[in-house]
Amino acid sequence: MGCTATRLAALGAALLLACLGAASAQDNDDKPLAKGIQDNSFLPEEAYNQEPGVVQHITDAQKQGRYWLLSFTQEVPLGSQERQFSYTLPYSFLRPNGRRPSGFGDLQVNYRYQAQYETDVLPAIAPRLSLLPPTGNSFKGLGEGSHGFNTNFA
Repeated sequence: MGCTATRLAALGAALLLACLGAASAQDNDDKPLAKGIQDNSFLPEEAYNQEPGVVQHITDAQKQGRYWLLSFTQEVPLGSQERQFSYTLPYSFLRPNGRRPSGFGDLQVNYRYQAQYETDVLPAIAPRLSLLPPTGNSFKGLGEGSHGFNTNFA
């Protein structure tokens, strides 16, 4: 058997096992394996604030050609789960035209209000307001050079 045929046979066996596992899992739908997790992080913006006393740290790294874009976000509840403050601090390693400017970009400061908690029939809703002061050097391509704001409804 050739290398391609062996790979196809292995792929077919893996798909068959996955289908059998999914079919057997459907037989036990009445018994949850574990308590469910409330999360909608598959969406672009989550609709849940942090619980009181829980601070979330998020680190993101992206590579685009010769550019590296890093960011650090910290989400902090303001006394309760209804109000949350967060900020995002971006850092870029850029290499246009042989130059190597790098540095901090425009800071993003966010306030999010938990307008509605999830129920059996209604989704969680947490709109966000963001301010973007021009903290990055726009001459080096690290910032926009002007104030900005945006809103998000999740």
